[in-house]
Amino acid sequence: MFFSRLSSTRQSKAFSDLTVTKDVGDWDPGILRVLNHHLDFVAIAFDPMFGLLASGTSSGVIRIFGAPGVDVSLDLPEPLPVSFLRFSTSTRQLVCIDARDQLHFWDLSHVGHPLCQQTTVLDSGVSDISLSPFHTHALILFLTGEIRAYDLLSFQMSPYMIPNLWKLYIKDVNVTVKLPPDPVMEMPMEIVSHPRDLNWIFVVFRGGVVLCDLAKRSPVAVYKRHESVMGDSIQSASFVTSMTVHPSGHVFVVGYGDGSVGFWEIADETQPLFVKTLAELGENVNGCSAFEQLLGTVGENNQYPNVEPICKLAWCRSPDSSDPVGGDTLLLVLGGCPVTSDRGLVVFLMPAFNHALSTSFPDKSSSLHHTTRDTTVQTLLPKKAHFYSPSALVRDFCIVSCQNRRYSGVWDPAAVICLCSTPSSTQGVETFRFPPRDFFGGSSGILGDPSDSSKTDIIDHLGALLEEMKLDLNQELLTPPGALRCGLSEIVKVYVMDVKPETMDELSKTSTTENEL
Repeated sequence: MFFSRLSSTRQSKAFSDLTVTKDVGDWDPGILRVLNHHLDFVAIAFDPMFGLLASGTSSGVIRIFGAPGVDVSLDLPEPLPVSFLRFSTSTRQLVCIDARDQLHFWDLSHVGHPLCQQTTVLDSGVSDISLSPFHTHALILFLTGEIRAYDLLSFQMSPYMIPNLWKLYIKDVNVTVKLPPDPVMEMPMEIVSHPRDLNWIFVVFRGGVVLCDLAKRSPVAVYKRHESVMGDSIQSASFVTSMTVHPSGHVFVVGYGDGSVGFWEIADETQPLFVKTLAELGENVNGCSAFEQLLGTVGENNQYPNVEPICKLAWCRSPDSSDPVGGDTLLLVLGGCPVTSDRGLVVFLMPAFNHALSTSFPDKSSSLHHTTRDTTVQTLLPKKAHFYSPSALVRDFCIVSCQNRRYSGVWDPAAVICLCSTPSSTQGVETFRFPPRDFFGGSSGILGDPSDSSKTDIIDHLGALLEEMKLDLNQELLTPPGALRCGLSEIVKVYVMDVKPETMDELSKTSTTENEL
């Protein structure tokens, strides 16, 4: 029936007659290549210098994608879930930590298939691992709160060690005010590098954020929130979940368990500039209907709906800005949406920060002057907002930048990769153009001027066509590698074409060789 319909609508000579063969070799079917599609991706990493995208699965498989044709599969010694996946630019390595806290290394400079160099068993649970493109050591944050340095060249733990900084802070505070022990607040979360000072790192604990001097191995400042968004009393929901730093290095944002975000000036550790939910932060943003519908409206007693915790934050420079200090910036927030809505990715277009108003060094003697504080707050109110709404629940995201390792690889963003989970428990990725097209007026004029009556029919026809294709011009969904795509495992399109015998032979030969990086 299918072929009869084809023959009735198209010329039959467009298709080869497979029932007639002149030689035996003309009809010799065989497997050219097996395409493996994994539905259990749990970690992603991207390196702008290598131009490589790595993804790890819950079954111990790591896929590396690069230029067209580059698709390499690596297997862990045991089929364990991948917990952390990082690129080491300075040593040309891929670093992985599995669910049993085993550290794995691959040499990416090896010709052909990456070479497995070392597998090391760590003696404690890992909370995070940080790799700088300018160093040959990895900083590993253990669940004990200690930070150890691992030498990526000699494959051994360095004697360099930073003690639990939160315990040191509590010990200093107890000299004047006795605080009850709270193991929950001592739990370490992540390490965030300072974008402009290689000697500084932020160590995130549930109780707050500690700015650490790497040379002195001691705290420089401690940023702790003492009140919640909706009241004056300390609540357990105000624990820290994530943080990110402005490209200038003067301001940073902390995400909390109650769904709020706190903006801090690095020079003032006494109190944040302000703490708001996404709904409150978006009150100054107009013209983003999808974002407004997502956050909902204010209910009784001026209360917003219950929101989920902030899961992840990222702050990057706008690619259209010529200001080396930052200019307009882009703040990405995962989480903080109502619990009844689908979790997507919110991005804010932030105005240029006036770094002349602040100092990059914390001053413990006094807090910011109220005039300086008010002026700084005004430069941190978003101008625009956009909501990325993938077809599945977003678990994590990764920013793709263009061959620039400055500021932790988020200097010139070009796309954002969302790690999504479907209701059927399958996980894949969806990729979007970043920044959104409507942030810089890129969407204006795409469909012409609606006031031009001579183009009305064309515009209507094009609009109907785009609606049929389900294409969102603002989000501009990009196409990731086929093995990473999120959704059901099914055939979506089939093509029939003529292939010459010599072409078939060439494909058979090349498919038997390993793909090279």
